Amino acid sequence: PITATATGDLTLRGVTRSVTFEVEARLEGGRIGVLGSIPILFSDYEIPDPSNVAAKVEDNGLLEFVLVFERA
Repeated sequence: PITATATGDLTLRGVTRSVTFEVEARLEGGRIGVLGSIPILFSDYEIPDPSNVAAKVEDNGLLEFVLVFERA
């Protein structure tokens, strides 16, 4: 596996912010898999508090992703 730092723009609900995060990539079976996660604060993206009487939600979350690349 290879670990690297990636930087890009993340847009949620029409709000774009620059983000920097760690990714891990590995070659397996002729495909490249890349996984990572980006911590987010909902208030940074103007996401309204989804809390209600049944559930209390914190103002943060973790956006996790897995990308798989293979030759076409």
